[in-house]
Amino acid sequence: MYPTIISYYTQDTAYEIEVKRLIASCEKFKLPYSIDPIPNLGTWERNCCYKPKYILQKLSDLKKPVLWIDADAEFVQKPTLFEDFSPDIALRIVETVPDTHPSKMISGTIYLNPTAAAFEILQAWDIECDYLLQTEPHVWDQIALRNVLLTSQANIYGLPKSYYMVYDKREEGEEAFILHYQASRTEKKVINQEVIPFWVQ
Repeated sequence: MYPTIISYYTQDTAYEIEVKRLIASCEKFKLPYSIDPIPNLGTWERNCCYKPKYILQKLSDLKKPVLWIDADAEFVQKPTLFEDFSPDIALRIVETVPDTHPSKMISGTIYLNPTAAAFEILQAWDIECDYLLQTEPHVWDQIALRNVLLTSQANIYGLPKSYYMVYDKREEGEEAFILHYQASRTEKKVINQEVIPFWVQ
């Protein structure tokens, strides 16, 4: 069963504009999608750490595989890998960095099947996000997910780079299915009120 593309975007931020590109690419390739606005929870990190709660609810409601894509991304080819796919969870795992690295496991593209193991991962991920936010307010969701997956017995599939490709790190001729634009490079400081948005300066 082909997954439903899911995502959310933070209201009253630049992500409202960013997500239009993702929606347009879903429609271009006729991909089923369910994308929702959420209120700004106060910081970029808290907005990100809402992710496991959101995915858990979507997986419960849809009762079918889901593919989380960050709002500031787009499909540039139909992601055929997921047409007949059975792991509990799939995401980009960077083999060239140590397990302690914050980008060991990338949470911008995540596939989940509605299995018991996947639900356990999401629940543990949510708990870990809440715990880390209490102890370190600048931590974000993928560090919590890494912590959970490093000890998980689930069927975890490492996605190829082409399913999480950063737009300005793509080499000429390199195949990509999903491009990520990393709006956090600017929007993290805006949401956290560390800089004044350009439109109010």
